[in-house]
Amino acid sequence: MRILIATLLIVATTGAASAYCVSVPDDQSSAYVRNGLKKTICLNDEIADRTAQQNWQVEVNTALGKLDRDFVNSKLDAIRPVVIPDPMKPGWP
Repeated sequence: MRILIATLLIVATTGAASAYCVSVPDDQSSAYVRNGLKKTICLNDEIADRTAQQNWQVEVNTALGKLDRDFVNSKLDAIRPVVIPDPMKPGWP
């Protein structure tokens, strides 16, 4: 199960490369601001994509941690002796 999740994690994180924000010189006809606006929007989109990817990574790491904790707890439960109360012995001192 963990191998499957780890494989899915590797496949999902090797997706498309992040946006490449090209900077081309502005000219007087664009009032020298059009390129700055396009680059700002591109960088904002790149930040949003990275944030979404990091949030997803945190969710996956949390799920893997829970699976690992549950697995360890199940192993501990398997080796922990079961205590059966003695019906002939009173439960108070």
